Amino acid sequence: MFKELGDKNGISTAANNLAIIYTVLKNYNKALLYHEESYKIALEMGDQNGIAHNLDNISIIKFNQNKPGDKVSWLTKLS
Repeated sequence: MFKELGDKNGISTAANNLAIIYTVLKNYNKALLYHEESYKIALEMGDQNGIAHNLDNISIIKFNQNKPGDKVSWLTKLS
């Protein structure tokens, strides 16, 4: 629905919410897909808050996947 309306903020929020659900279900690969989608949209919109939240969430997933090096690389994008 948000895509049909061209509502990028709605798309980003929906993708982030789906990512959180998949994280709770421990389906980290799907969660990453949705967080990365939300992150890209936040970048396009210049939404600094959305960028920060997605990078933090992605880094948490990388940590949960025992990929601490990936976590650090995502977190360095915050600076």
